[in-house]
Amino acid sequence: MKLEDIRGTIKIDLPSFKDQSIEVYDDLLVKDTKELDAINKKENNPFDSGIEMLLRLAKSWTFDDELTKENIEMLPNKDLQIVMKEVAKIIKPDDKKKD
Repeated sequence: MKLEDIRGTIKIDLPSFKDQSIEVYDDLLVKDTKELDAINKKENNPFDSGIEMLLRLAKSWTFDDELTKENIEMLPNKDLQIVMKEVAKIIKPDDKKKD
């Protein structure tokens, strides 16, 4: 069996932009967690850490522009808050859910 990325994805609509969304993976890879840990220790900035996490979870978005930190920072705050709420659910799943 060949090892491959088996993560699912979640589509998050961006309400400020008609028909625009971002697709994120439903989990981080171990390598991403390691990189984020190093960034958190170096930066100690929760906002930038959140953006870095989003960049590692993001699979794609429907804008023509490249999915970069600079472009994510161009989103209206309310859209970023919606996206980050969904990201928080991925990172800290509800303990009440059982497989």
